[in-house]
Amino acid sequence: MCLTCGSDRFETLFPREWYDNPDQHPATPGAWPSPLGLSLGILAVIVGQIAVVIYHWLHVRKFAFGPVEAVQKSGPEPHDFFHSLLEHFSQPEGFVVLGGYLCGTWMFRLMPQSYYSFEGGIVWSQVLQQLLLQDGLQMLMHLGEHKVDSLFGSKQWFYRKSHKPHHRFTNPKLFDAFNGSLSDTFFMILVPLFATAHICRSVRLKLLRDCLVGELFSPSSSNYSMPILALSSVVC
Repeated sequence: MCLTCGSDRFETLFPREWYDNPDQHPATPGAWPSPLGLSLGILAVIVGQIAVVIYHWLHVRKFAFGPVEAVQKSGPEPHDFFHSLLEHFSQPEGFVVLGGYLCGTWMFRLMPQSYYSFEGGIVWSQVLQQLLLQDGLQMLMHLGEHKVDSLFGSKQWFYRKSHKPHHRFTNPKLFDAFNGSLSDTFFMILVPLFATAHICRSVRLKLLRDCLVGELFSPSSSNYSMPILALSSVVC
């Protein structure tokens, strides 16, 4: 994240030959792009997830961030924190699919050309536009998964195959955020990500978005009130 705050931070840390600059040197047809931008994007997701987990652990253990308030009146379901954490990171429909999407779209140059450029800085108004667009598209896909069957009279076949597995968690915890089905991940996460990438085009935005989208999506399934992350979700 800190690398995005200055126009020359990359040059001070990485040799020029490590990253592409399509503005000055167009890519050779058929050549693989440098994996540096991809690696930084994935690293941003990892760092962001670690920050969320630390925040959540400190909060539920009552070490910081105010009183612990359950979202549902019945209270949270008992669970082992670290076992649930391991399950969270091992979900194939979560980080495995998302990581494959990021690697595939980057290495096969399916992203806009501007994503492979390290020139320029952050335009924060565009960061806000991208997060709002991403969230809006996810909302439309979520609504579609619930309603599309009624348009075709298919008796909830699509809903049962895509989004219903996620709703088996009637009292979800934070680590259930990405626990659903492969088709749910595809339609509600990957499709909005890809569409947003081609509407709002900037590699610096991508690094921020890759980090923020996962971190702001996780609290939606938390069984505890998370005031700091909830405020971040509203602001973003």
